[in-house]
Amino acid sequence: MDGFRLYDLAEVRFFLKILDRPQGPTPVISDEAWEEAKARLQTVYSSSACLENCLNLIADFERVNSYGKYRSDLEEFIRGSRYEDFYSDDRGTMFVSTIHKSKGREFDSVYLLLDRFPVERDEDRRKLYVAMTRARDNLFIHCNTEIFDALQVPDVERVQDSRTCSAPEEITLQLTHRDVVLDFFKDKKEKILRLRSGGPLGIEPGYLTASLEGRSFRAAKFSRACAGRLEELRRRGYRPVSASVRFVVAWKGREEERETAVLLADLHLSAGQ
Repeated sequence: MDGFRLYDLAEVRFFLKILDRPQGPTPVISDEAWEEAKARLQTVYSSSACLENCLNLIADFERVNSYGKYRSDLEEFIRGSRYEDFYSDDRGTMFVSTIHKSKGREFDSVYLLLDRFPVERDEDRRKLYVAMTRARDNLFIHCNTEIFDALQVPDVERVQDSRTCSAPEEITLQLTHRDVVLDFFKDKKEKILRLRSGGPLGIEPGYLTASLEGRSFRAAKFSRACAGRLEELRRRGYRPVSASVRFVVAWKGREEERETAVLLADLHLSAGQ
């Protein structure tokens, strides 16, 4: 999610744009404007994989602002939220996070992966405490050190596994702003905004392609760092097999006056292809 902000998501920007029509932003959002913006969002982005999360965001804002909706409150709510905050609880979603970014959150089950994790400093122990206390019901700790061997805790099951796991057959790379050439998108805003999250993408050497009205175009260019990572994976036997749109987001360079639209993709690789 490096560089990604929920406020920049195309679906969120579209919702705000419709809210602000025709007279521009107003301090108080009328019920009529709110319902129209919701309906337009669901129509225009009906095929988007992001739609459910966006509707959950809207529903959460409605619950805490049932007696009136203010434009400033909505702006603050969106800017203070994260995309992953709005996954439905019944979807069995798995979150992958660093310990630092998990602070302040809780999960039903936590799988804690500690690779040669040090505990010599107080800072290390505090970090470990934060990680372990994220779990509501179940905590699974996978480690390759002896840091827990001296602890005698009731109702804790210890399992030693000496197996060597083989490399995964498939890998999915979730591309971020660092993985694409941002300037490449500057003349493609109209086309990129017509793409929808979850839609298929093609793969060319150095590029991702998309199709609109039966015509294909280059929709994203891999950055040098991303191309290097793909080359390293190629040497390990992985080949790109498919790609899809993950997010379309607003972006503006430091020297730019106008925003453009950036495509962030999921790139799927398979071994032995």
